[in-house]
Amino acid sequence: MRNESDIIKFIREQKGLSQNKFGELLNVNQTTIARWEDENRIPTIDKAIDISLKLNIPLNDLVGRDLRIKEQKKKKQLSQEEEKELLKVMPHCISARWHPLFCDISPIGGTKQNGIDQFLKYYDIDLSETMAFGDGGNDIQMLEHVNISVAMGNAHDDVKKIAHYITDSVDDNGIVHALQHFNLI
Repeated sequence: MRNESDIIKFIREQKGLSQNKFGELLNVNQTTIARWEDENRIPTIDKAIDISLKLNIPLNDLVGRDLRIKEQKKKKQLSQEEEKELLKVMPHCISARWHPLFCDISPIGGTKQNGIDQFLKYYDIDLSETMAFGDGGNDIQMLEHVNISVAMGNAHDDVKKIAHYITDSVDDNGIVHALQHFNLI
């Protein structure tokens, strides 16, 4: 795996691009490209995505495991207390935590439950005919709402507690197994 110090120059040389042409491609000037190379750093993740798309290079080749770990260490975990404080200044929103590092913040009414209700209304389907699958805290409201709730094998314990049925993980064909269990396929 290449380290950060040579990735920009390596990509540029592999693609046969001068600093100027590489900069034009990314909408930055030659000085910026030179600085990235001189400072031995790769660009922001946004620029890495831009490079990936424009030069057809897998993003994993640009953003190596070492960098992803560094980026994750930089990110601050949003505690439940901080989440509550954030929602105080966003009274039109609700949150659903699905990982210690992540939560979904949605406008009130912009929930998975509401999405199901809208779908059912549009297609004139009764709620008694519904089934949903979930694995994270952001799925709990939806799973409590439907007639049959299925937790994936890799689901958090709080999701498994409220589910009617626990299936295998997604990687182990859990959805297929659940559908078979309920004689739907």
